Amino acid sequence: MDDAVDLLRQHTALVVVWRLVVWSCVGYLLILAAVVFLRPTAARRFLDGYASSPRINFLEAVLRLIAGLGFMGASPEMKLSVVFFWFGAVLVATAIPMMFLYGVHRRFASWAIAFAKRILKLYGALALALGGLVIWALV
Repeated sequence: MDDAVDLLRQHTALVVVWRLVVWSCVGYLLILAAVVFLRPTAARRFLDGYASSPRINFLEAVLRLIAGLGFMGASPEMKLSVVFFWFGAVLVATAIPMMFLYGVHRRFASWAIAFAKRILKLYGALALALGGLVIWALV
């Protein structure tokens, strides 16, 4: 764990970049929660876009990889640093096969999207709670 963090934080600028990545994730979660509660139809359409093409799947995987690296790189400055490091590590570890296994991801996404739509308000509440947790950990 320490070696990975040291590698990700070799330069002072990287520390700033990783914090910005994590704050961007917070923004995504809070906007997602707001859309779920204020515009549920738009939230459903957004969810339908997940893994909808190989290009979008690859973009999702790259964003997941960047987010994971961000959590790993910012974790030493966060409360619950070990938890957020491993959260980031899971994002990174799942992003890599996701890049190359579009069919598998699409099949999983079809199930997961249908499930998320059934529990849309809970999905929004969890996005809000996770965003709040990350804010708490950052400040």
